[in-house]
Amino acid sequence: MVEAPLAGAREGHLSELFGDAGLTSVEETSIEATVRFETFDEWWEPFTFGVGPAGAYAKSRDEETLKRLRAQCEELLPAAPFTLSTWAWAARGMA
Repeated sequence: MVEAPLAGAREGHLSELFGDAGLTSVEETSIEATVRFETFDEWWEPFTFGVGPAGAYAKSRDEETLKRLRAQCEELLPAAPFTLSTWAWAARGMA
């Protein structure tokens, strides 16, 4: 599943939602989060819980497909320890 269609997953969408809800003076920004992973398994384990679109995808795969996915992810990520950054959209408005 692609996350872009989910609420607030693309630039400007929170502002649209806030405006549709009747909020004014809406301001939107992005927030960066950086996480250091000591091992690949530390990064991989949360996907096995089935939370969110990526976790749901991982949970829906058969064991062999999941093993291949895991191996591909391990190949693509830097050698541990490694740090990854991500961004989230944030907004505020007046009621």
